[in-house]
Amino acid sequence: MAWVAKFAPGGQTLQYSTLLPGSGQNTIVNAFAVDPAGDAVLGGGTESPDLALVHPLSCCSVTSTASNGEGFATELDPSGSSLVFSSYLSPGTNQVWALGFDTSQNLYVSGQANPTSTAGSAFPSLLPVQPCHENSGNAFAMKILPASGTLAYATCLGGSTGGDQAVGLAVDAANNLYLHR
Repeated sequence: MAWVAKFAPGGQTLQYSTLLPGSGQNTIVNAFAVDPAGDAVLGGGTESPDLALVHPLSCCSVTSTASNGEGFATELDPSGSSLVFSSYLSPGTNQVWALGFDTSQNLYVSGQANPTSTAGSAFPSLLPVQPCHENSGNAFAMKILPASGTLAYATCLGGSTGGDQAVGLAVDAANNLYLHR
């Protein structure tokens, strides 16, 4: 099970604490960010087949138990009482390692993808810098418009020798994305 808690600035008052909806089977949160409006977003990997979905990406549904772990991102409103966005990121995306927001509150996600040629396991490349390499660890980056569940772009990086992953990201004031391993 994954959870998130928000404390007041003095650290003495718990403003909310909540579990992520779904069975939570082997759900691990690796990344966490807060946007300028106070929405909290969590990302990681899950084997839960029933992640709560709100404005899910059309590319990225899981129809059975995600036995290899599926990347996910879930955004909560500032009160922690409502989901703003929650989606699997693709059947070929196994872990989310970093999250960030731009000045328009668009969500940026990076991590590791291990796509296969199996139907339904392809990474959802959109305006890619390079294609994903099958059966190999690829670093990936995505830009998501959470309010509509729209993917602005998704690309893989590296992956030809396996083991690549983007473990950190930053978005500058001009909305340029920076990744690192």
